[in-house]
Amino acid sequence: MSDKAVVAAQNRRILFSFVFTAALAAGSLVLLNRTLLNGVLLQDVHYLYLGGAFMINLFAIYYYIVHPNAGFASIQVSYYFAFGALFPALVYTSIGLYPWPIAYQVVSQELLRKTSFMCLVFSLFLHAGIFYGMRGKYLPPARRTAGLSAKLALPVLLAGYFFTLLLYAWIGLDIITTPRIQIEHTLSDAGGPRFAIFKRVSLLLFALSLVAGFIARNDPHPKNRRIFLWLFVVMAATLFVFVNPVNSARWRLIGFVASFILLFVPLNSTAAKFWTFWAMFAGSILLYPLLSVFSRTSRQWDRISSGAWQEFFAAGDFDGYQSMMHGVYWAQEFGLYLGSGLVNSALSFIPRQIWPDKPVHSGQIVSEWLGSANTNLSMPLFGEAYLNFHLFGALLIFIAGFAVARIDKLLRSEPSATLSYFAALVVGGSMLFITRGALQAVTEFVWQIMILIALTVWICRKKRTRAV
Repeated sequence: MSDKAVVAAQNRRILFSFVFTAALAAGSLVLLNRTLLNGVLLQDVHYLYLGGAFMINLFAIYYYIVHPNAGFASIQVSYYFAFGALFPALVYTSIGLYPWPIAYQVVSQELLRKTSFMCLVFSLFLHAGIFYGMRGKYLPPARRTAGLSAKLALPVLLAGYFFTLLLYAWIGLDIITTPRIQIEHTLSDAGGPRFAIFKRVSLLLFALSLVAGFIARNDPHPKNRRIFLWLFVVMAATLFVFVNPVNSARWRLIGFVASFILLFVPLNSTAAKFWTFWAMFAGSILLYPLLSVFSRTSRQWDRISSGAWQEFFAAGDFDGYQSMMHGVYWAQEFGLYLGSGLVNSALSFIPRQIWPDKPVHSGQIVSEWLGSANTNLSMPLFGEAYLNFHLFGALLIFIAGFAVARIDKLLRSEPSATLSYFAALVVGGSMLFITRGALQAVTEFVWQIMILIALTVWICRKKRTRAV
């Protein structure tokens, strides 16, 4: 059988698997409704929409774990919508509990039905895009490895490392043990430009660490690999001393860790993806709320022992569905963005000092409208797409799913010192929180890292010798 026929057969199996996944999700929901719940709990169409969306994402997780063309990025997207947004909302609304204080002013059965229907439609289009992007050979041909010069990279990375230490010293090393809330209230007022640098200096160290790790993994000379491995360890250790749960957003910290893991262990095998899923599940229950407690108090142990850790679950901090509901309400009351949210996200790398009238991200707009003191509310991709284009945003979600599948393909291919490969590492490692949103806030983070990596790679790339 020719390669073309093999690929065509594989693509037909992927299409069949997508249809089967959707049918299995719907069948499971009907079975749950008729047998276990006796048709009572899911009699409202809101539960049917919401439960259907949850089942689709749940079975998609299983398929991505066992399928060789899927990877960590695809699993993260499905995991967030299944367990970070849809399942908590299904549980909360099924028992008549609305644990989100700011949601009281907009909660209605009509709004719940609209939001859940959006989740169902967008879930279908998301996974249709991922399945479509998964087409092709299971193992793509290896790309030519474009190396970096270890001779050029060593002084550049060392200079960048010590420059970062000087920046930290200028900002004030006491920041390491100061809770993030106090930093935002004091340093932003008294420190002026120092706070802006503090928010970005860790990105410089992360970019340098990623380049050092790449050379440690891919340089053909064993001696160079050992030198850059030690350099990577020192840089990464320093990064996690400064960027710790006390003074950093949780999604940024987890994105750094996941990108480093993908650099050395691409998580392509079924076993690796299986254990990664359970690590994400355990982290959501144990690590994520613990980091929340650490970042908001200076008396961490007293806060944990007093039961604040358990409050994380009772307070409905899984706010993905809530934010999407607010996005639907905002769109029907105040109108659509009509693509302006995407333009803002694409240009998010432009500093606000240069663009004073730069629009705020969607999560902040909704939070200000709700009167919430927390302006860092999430706005998942579904909510972003709906705010921009209503249900026509499903096409945008399809494209996003296709892009996620392509990221997984890049991570499976031969590592090369190209911006596309480094972008796959950064975006793939942060996909869980890119999915969470708000999109503009996260793309600003990604753009800044990629600009730093692009500059470093351009300086350190091996020079080609011309043939005589």
